[in-house]
Amino acid sequence: MFVDMTFAGRRAGEFGIIVKSHRALLPDRREELEDIPGTPGQYDYAGTEPEDRAVAYTMRVLQVDCIVRAEDLPQLRTRAREIAAWLAKTGQLVFSDEPDKYYVGKIYSAIMFEQMLTHGQWTIEFKVRPFAYGKAVSVPTIGRAPLTIPVLYGGTAPAPARIILRNIGDTPIRGPIRLTHYVRTGGIE
Repeated sequence: MFVDMTFAGRRAGEFGIIVKSHRALLPDRREELEDIPGTPGQYDYAGTEPEDRAVAYTMRVLQVDCIVRAEDLPQLRTRAREIAAWLAKTGQLVFSDEPDKYYVGKIYSAIMFEQMLTHGQWTIEFKVRPFAYGKAVSVPTIGRAPLTIPVLYGGTAPAPARIILRNIGDTPIRGPIRLTHYVRTGGIE
């Protein structure tokens, strides 16, 4: 499917790039296998049941095919160098068909630029963290303790949480603030 992508704060469309993405539904699982002499097969340290141990995933590779057109050869070469400078960064990668999600990563492998008259095409392999991230969830609340604040995050994979408490009132907070529990629902195990 042809989409637009934003990487490190800039859209591919700014360079006149047409983008086609290939995204796997899941990243590869990290293999934790060991040969045991005298036994058939291998021992799987990750276990066979989800409750045995958390599943570890490798970095995800997102493949993106790109095409760009220019008015003449010098403009094509100039545009190719501008694109190379843009892609040499580490940053957030957003696809236009999922504007509320982003990946974090960079490109490790060489990019072979194929030139055909005033057109250029190439394939990028972004190496990104295993799962996409969603927008930050902020819950402004005014109240007195004890207070229960539900925070719902629409992700499908376990994600780290950062909780910031700000006192914007005139009354100082007395005593310790305790976070008693959290509940993780859904997601990939």
